[in-house]
Amino acid sequence: MFGQSDFCEILGMTKQELKDELKAGKTLAQIAEAKGMTMDQLKEKWLANAREKLDNKVAQGKLTAQQAQDIFTKLQNKDLGKLDIMLKMNNPKPFRGSGKDAPSIVK
Repeated sequence: MFGQSDFCEILGMTKQELKDELKAGKTLAQIAEAKGMTMDQLKEKWLANAREKLDNKVAQGKLTAQQAQDIFTKLQNKDLGKLDIMLKMNNPKPFRGSGKDAPSIVK
């Protein structure tokens, strides 16, 4: 639900383009800057997309409002600057719930 494709959409890139940029040594911050946005702006857009997806999951009965809020809070606390390695390793879904009772936040 929240991964590489979200960043690609926001940055106007394909997954392969993002992967190539990261493998060439660029950071997510450098890529965002080249696209005319700061990391704060990237995170703001990413969180807005995440909120919309979570709201849809709640509306579909796939998550409770509390689960959605818990996931959103965790996403708010993510340091996007630390995602470079996960994205570079081609992990398309770097954000997953954990534990047997935690909802998966990736679909």
